[in-house]
Amino acid sequence: MPPYFFHLKLELYPTPATVALGSRSPTFKVFRPTSSTDVFKTPLPAHRSSTWASYSFPKRPASAEAISNSPSSRASSETHGDALLLPERSLNHRSPSRTNLATGSPALTPTKLSHEETARDWRYSQVEIESIDMEELIQAKAGRSKSSAAGGLHTKAVYLPSDPKTTELGWGVVHLYRDLEEGDGHDADGQALSSLTKKFSVKDDFNQDECTTLCILAVPSWMMPSDLLGFVGDQAREDVSHFRLIRTGRANKYMVLLKFRTPRKAREWQKVYNGRLFSAAEPENCHVVFIKSVEFLTPVSSSSELGSFPQNTHDPFTPRSNKSLTSKPHAPPPPNLLELPTCPHVWDYAGDGYVHRLIQSKPDSRLIDLPSSARQRHENEAFRSEGGEMVPREKMESMAAEYTYLLTSQLEGQRRYFEEQVERAVGKAEMAGQRAEEASRKAVLAASSAEERDTERAEHSAILARLEISLAKSEAARKKFETMARDFSAQLREEKTMNQGLLERIKISEQKAESAKAEVEKLKAEKADLEEMNHDLTSFISAQEKVKALQEAGEEVEEGGIGVVEKKGKKGKGRKKEDARVRSDKPPVTFVAKLWLGEHQDKCLVSLFLIILWQFSMLYRRFAVAAVAAGVADGSVVRRQSASSSASSNLPDYYVTKPELLPGPTPTGVPAFLAETNPAPFVGTTYIPPQPLETQVPILGQVGNDESIYHYHGQLSHYFPASSSFGVDEYPLPENASIVQLNMLSRHGSRYPTKGAGVETLANRIKNYTTGVSGDVTFTGKLSFLNGWKYKLGEEILVPVGKQELFDSGVLHQYMYGHLNPNNGTKIIARTTTQDRMLMSAEYFMAGFFGLDWTSNATLVLARENLTGTFNNTLAGYYNCPNSNKAVNLGGTNATTKWASIYLANATARLHADAPGFNWTVTDSYNAQSLCAYETVALGYSAFCGLFTYEEWEGYEYSVDINFAGNNMFNSPTGRAVGVGYVQEILARLEHHVITSPEAQINVTLDNNTATFPINQSLNFDFSHDTNIAAIITAFGFTQFAEVLPTDHIVRNRSLIVSHMEPFGARLDIEVINTPSPLSGDRCNGTVYETGPPTTYVHFLLSQRTLPLGRSFPECGNRDDGWCELQTWLNLQSNKLAEAEYEYSCFGNYSAVPYGTITNGVALSNETFTA
Repeated sequence: MPPYFFHLKLELYPTPATVALGSRSPTFKVFRPTSSTDVFKTPLPAHRSSTWASYSFPKRPASAEAISNSPSSRASSETHGDALLLPERSLNHRSPSRTNLATGSPALTPTKLSHEETARDWRYSQVEIESIDMEELIQAKAGRSKSSAAGGLHTKAVYLPSDPKTTELGWGVVHLYRDLEEGDGHDADGQALSSLTKKFSVKDDFNQDECTTLCILAVPSWMMPSDLLGFVGDQAREDVSHFRLIRTGRANKYMVLLKFRTPRKAREWQKVYNGRLFSAAEPENCHVVFIKSVEFLTPVSSSSELGSFPQNTHDPFTPRSNKSLTSKPHAPPPPNLLELPTCPHVWDYAGDGYVHRLIQSKPDSRLIDLPSSARQRHENEAFRSEGGEMVPREKMESMAAEYTYLLTSQLEGQRRYFEEQVERAVGKAEMAGQRAEEASRKAVLAASSAEERDTERAEHSAILARLEISLAKSEAARKKFETMARDFSAQLREEKTMNQGLLERIKISEQKAESAKAEVEKLKAEKADLEEMNHDLTSFISAQEKVKALQEAGEEVEEGGIGVVEKKGKKGKGRKKEDARVRSDKPPVTFVAKLWLGEHQDKCLVSLFLIILWQFSMLYRRFAVAAVAAGVADGSVVRRQSASSSASSNLPDYYVTKPELLPGPTPTGVPAFLAETNPAPFVGTTYIPPQPLETQVPILGQVGNDESIYHYHGQLSHYFPASSSFGVDEYPLPENASIVQLNMLSRHGSRYPTKGAGVETLANRIKNYTTGVSGDVTFTGKLSFLNGWKYKLGEEILVPVGKQELFDSGVLHQYMYGHLNPNNGTKIIARTTTQDRMLMSAEYFMAGFFGLDWTSNATLVLARENLTGTFNNTLAGYYNCPNSNKAVNLGGTNATTKWASIYLANATARLHADAPGFNWTVTDSYNAQSLCAYETVALGYSAFCGLFTYEEWEGYEYSVDINFAGNNMFNSPTGRAVGVGYVQEILARLEHHVITSPEAQINVTLDNNTATFPINQSLNFDFSHDTNIAAIITAFGFTQFAEVLPTDHIVRNRSLIVSHMEPFGARLDIEVINTPSPLSGDRCNGTVYETGPPTTYVHFLLSQRTLPLGRSFPECGNRDDGWCELQTWLNLQSNKLAEAEYEYSCFGNYSAVPYGTITNGVALSNETFTA
């Protein structure tokens, strides 16, 4: 807006001052406005009409001062024809010294201002208003446009005559006041000027931004109304509703008020036209100001005086006559107003007085005034001014010739200009006519097509109505049969499950029964043998006792024998046995005992008896065990990694996969039912056969070439290869080069949310508000699905697609690196942790790589993972770094919260409107975006995805990037420390040695043993977590991800995009490549081997895209393929443990710092941060 606003006050009297003193009355009518008259809205009478062609300024009556004081008053009433009359110079008026109104103004004393005193002002003269109303022109133009519409499409010019009407307002003075800033001083009476300012303020509630009234202060009198309308321009004639030309009889300039339709148009026009020349041939500038008020001050009758009106005796533009020196001083205007001149008087500093015009002398550039009245009068009255001043004829003729030449040249230029404009207009008219004809033809075709479509639409509507009725019936039947089918399916599944379990139990029981039966038969046979042996032994003992009895009786037995009589007859009861008989004639067949055994014979018999008893007891034990096994009916099958995984073995527990030692939370969610819950195909999308995940949900703001929003879920994204490179292109392996080793670090597959995650919090809130626990809320709009929504997710374990991600990864790695498997009967060692999702991920990967019998080719080593950090574990290094889980490491979390409040502001407002009574917050919006990711991978479809725009999904991805940067990577105080232990393990593998000292998270028990940490293995598979992998990348020193991301806007061209680096199932592959000689880094021009010895390179791939080592390690060179010589890279990595400052970063006592303060992943000391 302009720096100052102006007020226009017209002090008017119906008769001139001479009439008030007794002279005759004027002969023309005078319109007497009141204080409530609006200069624009009040209809002003037309006392006469002017024409556009010319304008004759009315004769100006002399003022009372001139009539009473000037001896040449008669000359002022003489006719001068069309000559330009210069106003008189008031040499007898002197300007008072300038006074600061805020501090030096006299006291404000409202006084009665008389007509006679007003007439002494040199500005006093006849006042009239010439009105031009553009509303009438626009209405006339619209009427003519309608009447000429039947004339065809030819362009026609329309002449709109408009004769301005002139309204005589009588006699008086036009006052112009300018606003001044309110002062803090006081007047002579001690009253604060600010209060007086408010007292005399025109409009206390005036809105500066809504001001639509402009004023051109001094328009040259040679500009007719037609010239004025041409000067303001075509657009202004459309934007201005009213023109008011205020003329006075004693000025060769007039004032113009413009009423614009809108404040904006007024400001634009004032800015463009203020200071512009009225004509190139004249030096006058256009001075445009904003008018705050226009007021009429008129008396009640011709003899009455005006009411209180403040006047300024110190007005520097109001000269005082001799009479005014003795009159009562007038009160000054309010302190916030400064009165300005309304006619072109200027102060002559040389002559110390006002002059009407100054002429600049060309030779010496001095200002001279026109001749005064004291000089000789010209004999021709046509060349005299009103006050007797004259201009020589030679001067006037020279001026006339100059003006004639200027006018002629201007008219000639205008003629050429308008001829060119007419030619352009004719060309445009012809083109417009052609376009109009073409548009007419197209309109006819469109109308015909529209009629056809209306007919088709009516037919389709009838068909649709019938189909809707059929659909309603079918829908009712479908729901009925669907319910029945669902019930039958559930019952069938239950019966199948029960039958399958029973069959398995029966089968296993039968197998065990058969085994037990065979065992019993075997034991029975052994028992029969023992019984026979016992019978023989009993017979032997009995015979021995018989022999002893004979010997005691004095009989001697020589060449005798003991035999067992063969059994005869049938078995069982009634079986007869024959006693052993002593025969002296010939020895029996079965047993012969020499009598010379003597005293040693008893000892042998006792020993033999004990042996038989021991064998019997062992047979009885085996029989009892077999009987128990035969009675067990449990049909469950226990999955084991290998025979060494048995809990009854004596192997270390890091080989044991069943039972799981520290699996973590393992609640399972509700199974997916995508066939029922998937609303696809969506409107406007092409049908795609069902996939495991439904990703065709329409997103507001997404266009055809935009990346899928399911790639914007950060670390919660379903696995996809990085869609853009990390800075280099991919190249094939050169000829004669070979990959000799692979070290793979894989993230687990898609999972359920972790225990206590934000999505569970939002789900509990929704449940409480929809079930009446916290309130009774009914969601509307896009959130209406929440009225029947239920939380179906489990906790932390793999979802089905997560298992597929790792199985597919194993298959891919088999194709990529299967040749590195030795296949010589030995097993490779793979490493994971004890968490259930980590163990399952490793096993599914192994199944994809080796097949279902992977246990014959690999052995898993499990590192214990628990919150206490008791066991060192490089695959979950944050548990061995306490500070990583404390408030000193929340920079990323705080930054994410700040960014979420910005990018989710609109979404939160939308969703809050659809959740009356719920108080939907920014946190709820963020958790809803996370729910979209979790439900998609767990259930196949999520209605939460469509709640957000494409731009808001870009914001979600960026929030994850900020979080990882501040919590896990280069902006984190523990970024390097958490991952440095695994870096040391990779270096040990590449340098082929075990680790003997407990550095960082190193578990020496495992890493100092080649059975659990092989050093010459060509395939190394490790499994870890997303944040741990991010820390490992940081510990390696990949500084291309070290950029500090701002928290108030998205950086589009950034390297750190977590969804590209670490989605579910992401993998970091480190290849070791041998070449026959050094390989040129200029790969874009082909494979070129350089002269030199065989060389070994290292190649990093993250989610199947090359990580260019040269961008983070300049020593590796700016290679097109991103490789680095192995020895160079090992030298660069040799100091990474020291750079990480593990002890201080993980266990030191330091303060938290704002996000972005840390840029290298190492904690700052308190002294450094303070400095």
